[in-house]
Amino acid sequence: MKTLSQNKFLNVLLKNKKNYNKFTLKIEDRNPKWLYGLHNHAEFLNYMNPHDKCLWDALIPGYKEKLKPEGLYKLKKVIGIFLLENGNHKIVCKIYKSGYNSKNAEKETNAYMKRYFKKHKLKHSWILMSPF
Repeated sequence: MKTLSQNKFLNVLLKNKKNYNKFTLKIEDRNPKWLYGLHNHAEFLNYMNPHDKCLWDALIPGYKEKLKPEGLYKLKKVIGIFLLENGNHKIVCKIYKSGYNSKNAEKETNAYMKRYFKKHKLKHSWILMSPF
């Protein structure tokens, strides 16, 4: 398990675009109220965020169904990053799984942002890394 600061984690993640499939995401079984309208929330295995002492968060929009909790998926690409003032950033990801819909992914992500920031009232910014 590696505990990596924001800069170190983002550097490791974004410098390895050709090797995204080496990152494993584990689907979480979350209470729906903490999904903010998103179907699937995951964590980057083996990478700890020191700000909340949990694994780095991955949001997986664009799938109609809720993926099986504890399911493991390889990262296909980073769509974008929600940078939060408290350091508990959210990485929006696409995984290797059929059934992905880019229009739904964009809608889900926008809905998540609105609900999350309305609830937590944190300063934030959105960085789009690649098209949905």
